Amino acid sequence: HRPDPGFTQLHDGILLLSRPEQQTPGAALLLPAPRIPVATAAHRAGTPPRVLVAEPEAEDLEQLREIAAGIGIEIVPALDTHEAVRALQDNPQGYAAVMLSHATGAPHLAQDAWLIRQANAGIVLLIASGFNERYAARRFATIGATGFVQKPYVDGELTALLQKHRVLPGAPA
Repeated sequence: HRPDPGFTQLHDGILLLSRPEQQTPGAALLLPAPRIPVATAAHRAGTPPRVLVAEPEAEDLEQLREIAAGIGIEIVPALDTHEAVRALQDNPQGYAAVMLSHATGAPHLAQDAWLIRQANAGIVLLIASGFNERYAARRFATIGATGFVQKPYVDGELTALLQKHRVLPGAPA
């Protein structure tokens, strides 16, 4: 079927563009087909959503585990962003979200975020940092993160962010 004049259509990873004066597509751009994340079998069975976390600071990881226990998520730790990438590549649908601490590998953060998107384009990708949100937004703008988590971690803020991105059920607080 032909798109309406001036209409943009995405179908199975092909973007069709047409000009008003033409009845056939003026250009076609091949894109990777989007991967829609599906809930893991464990999540469907009612077990907590799993969040893959690259957090090198032991105190921060412990704080996250305490928050996770209270809000019903499972933290799966990774030593650094590279380990998080490997874990996600091994099990692309095994996690509801990935959280990368800026402290784990700032020089490689953009590349590892891109690899995470290649493994699962629709995963919730959060960047955690001690920088304030405005500065972090500028610094990490090109990474394609879904959201930003301010350190130190705060229970209510993390819960609202996970609810906003549908990792946790409910409306954001």
